[in-house]
Amino acid sequence: MIDANQLRHDIEKSPPDELPRVVGALSEALAVAQRRLVEPQPVQTSTDGRLVTADEMAEQLGIKKSWLLDMARQGRVPHVKLGRYVRFMPAEVLKSAREGS
Repeated sequence: MIDANQLRHDIEKSPPDELPRVVGALSEALAVAQRRLVEPQPVQTSTDGRLVTADEMAEQLGIKKSWLLDMARQGRVPHVKLGRYVRFMPAEVLKSAREGS
């Protein structure tokens, strides 16, 4: 994760003649970040039927774990309950998302 305070500190300490290079690098990083925000990210799908944890599923989908678990409790996301454990089959979750349920 990027530490914005450290980055700001490093920029403030950079010699003035290096600032155009820093601005260029930041512009490129901003363009990459903006592209990643709007482009769909590849999601790993398990064809072997492997169940994944809420942490793994949320990370693959780029959403908060708490939201995923809330949707599962409401029956809006397919899941498997194993005692107190909740697991997800990535292919089924993606299929459900595509169908809009």
